[in-house]
Amino acid sequence: TAGGFSFTLVLSEDGYVLSASVGSVEVKIYANTANESYGATVKLTATTVLKYTVSGSELLVAMDILDISATQLQFSRDEQGNTTGFLYEFLVVAGKQLTATSAMIEVGEDYTVVIGTKGDFIPLAENRNCEVYDNSTGCLVGTEVREDVENVAIFNTYWFPLASVYGIDSIKKVDEANLPNPDTIYINGCTEDTLHTKLMLTLGGLKKSTSRRFDIEFKTMYFYTYNADTEEYEEVSYEIPMIFIQEEAIDKFEDDFSGANETALDNEEVVLWVDEDDLEAIAHGYEELLLIYDEKKDEVTYETITEYCKE
Repeated sequence: TAGGFSFTLVLSEDGYVLSASVGSVEVKIYANTANESYGATVKLTATTVLKYTVSGSELLVAMDILDISATQLQFSRDEQGNTTGFLYEFLVVAGKQLTATSAMIEVGEDYTVVIGTKGDFIPLAENRNCEVYDNSTGCLVGTEVREDVENVAIFNTYWFPLASVYGIDSIKKVDEANLPNPDTIYINGCTEDTLHTKLMLTLGGLKKSTSRRFDIEFKTMYFYTYNADTEEYEEVSYEIPMIFIQEEAIDKFEDDFSGANETALDNEEVVLWVDEDDLEAIAHGYEELLLIYDEKKDEVTYETITEYCKE
């Protein structure tokens, strides 16, 4: 101990514990060879703590900031080399929980699948968002979204980058609603005739005015770029044109699109180019991983994160 600095190192046959403090800042690092675990705790204040634990093929990281924001990230690797992770985020103000979000990430040999509650959804819908990325390029392969609108219907919708559709040479967006599209969309140089869609049909031929069979919308996506001057990662966002297609209408998409947009296509046809492996990866996430996610999405609470950080 010297002034405001304190340092302790405890060695044993099974590992070590290293503790240090400077004023109110405390750091603790440990390793235990008996159970092959190690970890660390960094306490900036009594209520701002970062802690992580590694045991075998599992990693757990948690952060509690001022007893207001709590985050937990956990990863595990199976015998096949696939890595699965879960992210939980909470925001609490004056003892009242304002937000609670979660996500599941699976990193396989060829694809990375992300499932979560964040996305562009119908208001008041019980929703799930499944995104699939190509590991070799980092590009978004496609997304499937479930929107469960109470007392209306359940919509299962594919979203693909517009480059997956052959026959659309150019696109223009005008920030003016063209119901049911939130924007006005023109394709292939058309300046007068806008993009047309078709509505879903129920049994008996009744239209579901709340959903379209297909459409083009712009999605804001976020990326992080490394700035060599500042040596920091900076967030940037881009509006990406995407085609969405109802899952039950995907086999009819090309005929539906061509039939509704004859003027813009000038008698040409559109073709959906989506690799079969990509569709299988989306199906794996949407039909298999989504079930696992639903079981675990509420497994961690704000209280369990803060208690872990205080242990």
